[in-house]
Formats: sequence, structure tokens, C-alpha cells
Amino acid sequence: MRLFRFVPPASTCAALALAACSAGTAVTPIAASSRAVAVQPGGNCINPLLEFVSDKAAGEIYVYNGTSANACLVISHVPQPGGMDVNSAGTMYVASASAHRIFVYKAPYTALSQTIVDGVKLPGDVALCKGFIAATNLTTNTVTIFSYAGATLRVLNAPPGVQELYATCDPAGNLFTDGTIGGVTNVVEFKNGIGAAIPLNSLAAAIAKPGGLEWENGRLWVDDQTSLSISIWPAPFTAASAVIHLAGAVDPVKFEVSPSDATILSADSGLDRTVFYNLSGTPIGALNPFTAGGTLIGANYNKDDSP
Repeated sequence: MRLFRFVPPASTCAALALAACSAGTAVTPIAASSRAVAVQPGGNCINPLLEFVSDKAAGEIYVYNGTSANACLVISHVPQPGGMDVNSAGTMYVASASAHRIFVYKAPYTALSQTIVDGVKLPGDVALCKGFIAATNLTTNTVTIFSYAGATLRVLNAPPGVQELYATCDPAGNLFTDGTIGGVTNVVEFKNGIGAAIPLNSLAAAIAKPGGLEWENGRLWVDDQTSLSISIWPAPFTAASAVIHLAGAVDPVKFEVSPSDATILSADSGLDRTVFYNLSGTPIGALNPFTAGGTLIGANYNKDDSP
């Protein structure tokens, strides 16, 4: 079945941090009351295990049934979707920098269920934490903390000049973010999602170009888009316990470990594919984007063993 694909109106590309705009892919910010349009390409998303992939350039989010290569659902008209996170109920939260919002979709993902407004900030990623939601802001050294009802609770400050990129939390609600300052990696922790940033200098020094972070099995996993690897860091984050090299990767951005803890799902913007890897870094499958030439950012399962 062939899909109708939304072509956004041309506009001047904003200087967003996750990836450069491509010609003809800029989108117009939408009002909070607007609703995304979901297009179903045949077959229902009924597998107990689903995957979500965000394509910033296409303005679309793809939903997949398990390891089926083709999308079972495409959520269209999403302004430059970036990082995502999914809670234990399968509700998906998507950061949209150009819309200054976080969009929320509940299963079956055919309608927008909530919109969280981030003022004039440009949220690039979202992390669901114990008691709060965190959104990294691409053009400032800040992280906005929201309640699950959508109210702004506080704004956290990373070190001056840092461009905040990605975020994750551990089960206790400690928030971890990464970013860059003058091309140099910066990684910090905010204890309980409050207070001053605590630099994780050893970790930052080991990462050339920071991608997504994931808290898994009591350790912090961090993607490096340059070394094409994921390093694993136990507290106090002074030395990595392991490094997984992603064979065949080109530009891995965000990732998530499967609920079974056996598979890594990695959104690779360079390959325009989302790749399954085993924990040795060997590719074992791939999800095809519904439209070619995209900029893949987010990769999530609808279930996880971490908050």
C-alpha cells in the first residue's frame, strides 16, 4: 500500500543541534491545539513489543511490530521530532524543538493525547523520570523539569556555554545529560533532578561526540557518534566497564536496550536505518524508514525495565 506523505512548507532552517536541516524539510511550528495525523500502512500494530523511530527531516515517527522491517504505523505532521521516551504503559513522549513542545501519544498512537509547552526553548530530547519529566534545551545550557501534568517545575543549569543534547534517569530519579561546548563533550548529573550540575569528567573525556544515554542494569550507557560505540559506566563514573563497538554503524544517534536486555536498538542517521545489535555489537537486523533520506534521531521500545 502506498502512503500519502506530508510535504511541509518551505521555510528558513533553524540552527538546531541534532542535525543540519536539509533543503525542503523545514517545518512550520504548530499550535498546541493541533493534532498529528496518523497514517496506517496496512496491518495493525498489535505485537506486544513495538519499536518507535523518529525522523526529524521527514517530520514523522515510525512504529514497528517487533522485528518486522516495515512500519505498521506512521505518525505524520510532527515538527522535527527529536529524542523520545516511553513509559511503562507504552505512552510515548516526543521532543519537538521547532514547536517548543513535547508531544504525547498513548496507544494506539493515532491521536495526540497531551502537549507540554517548553516556552520559547527548543527541547531536543525528553527523559521520563521518577516524579518528573526532563527536556534538554538545544540552544541554551538548560534542562526544563516538568510535572507529568505538564506544569513547569524548575529549570536546571548545565555549565555555561554547554549545548544540552540528550538525557536519561536512573530509577532513583537522578538525571544525566550530555552535550557539547566548543566541540568538547560535557556530561553531568543532577541529583534527584534538582540543584547544581555535577560534572562527570572522566566519562566526558572518553566520548568524542555524545549521542543518547540510557540507564540499564545499574549502569549508565553512553553512545559515541564518532567512535561508533556505546560505553558502559558504573558509578562513580570514573572508568567504563565495557565498550560495545557497533559494527557497520555510520552515525548512531540514540538507542535503547530491549526489555529482554539482549538487543540494542540504534537509530543510525547515516545509514537511514534503525539497526538491531546484539550485546557484542554485531548487527542482527534492521528497520527500514518509511521514507528515504531522513534524519533518524530517536529509537525506543514500548516496554522497558527502567523508568
